[in-house]
Amino acid sequence: MTSFVDRLIFVPPSPTYGEEMEGLVRFRASDGEPVAGLLAPVDGAPLAVLFLHGNAEDVGQLGAFLSTYSTLGVSVLGIDYPGYGLSRGQPSERATYAAAEAGLGFLRGRGHPPERMVLHGRSLGGSVATELATRHRVAGLILESTFTSAFRVMLPFDHLPGDRFTTLAKIPRVEAPVLVIHGTRDEVVSQDHGHRLLEALPPSQRRSWWVEGAGHNDLAAVAGRAYWHKLAEFLVSLPAVARP
Repeated sequence: MTSFVDRLIFVPPSPTYGEEMEGLVRFRASDGEPVAGLLAPVDGAPLAVLFLHGNAEDVGQLGAFLSTYSTLGVSVLGIDYPGYGLSRGQPSERATYAAAEAGLGFLRGRGHPPERMVLHGRSLGGSVATELATRHRVAGLILESTFTSAFRVMLPFDHLPGDRFTTLAKIPRVEAPVLVIHGTRDEVVSQDHGHRLLEALPPSQRRSWWVEGAGHNDLAAVAGRAYWHKLAEFLVSLPAVARP
């Protein structure tokens, strides 16, 4: 049953990149499996962003995105989950958390402590980022097109036995400022998920941006330049930026 559910949740594409990809980095998760990532570094950056992508994509598709992100003055690392891209192993909820922890450890090794790190997750990645934010005191959390739980995307019920990636249940334990971004026409994860995640946070901790007319896979394109302005606005507002 566990294997069947995992096959429903995880849809890794055929790898879109190879060993020659510029910016490719490799490190190991706690379970020993190799994790592949794409790094866009900025010397002397006050913050680092760990970007956790959604389902059915890999870091080979993120080159331009991460490069543009780095122009905001932050170092950015995108990672692939086990079974995605060049990351090895079988995808599972636990394995995605282990890969994300390895990414955090990689950035820490480059001089970025968690308190100067922002976790940005898109869709499935938002749930992975939330789990990480409950374990570490990070500078900030960005949830883009993220669901309240994996089963809740498909079924109109909460608290189903065996549910995975239970973002809504975990988010009250996050202490960092949180920016929730969601498209008003998201056909995969309805904007109701974003509203519920936001409402689970105290008002002083939460920020939100509802992108009018955006779906699940075109949010950044629909938002255009405003997308990067909103991210920059959130990053410079973080207390960690104000501290030397």
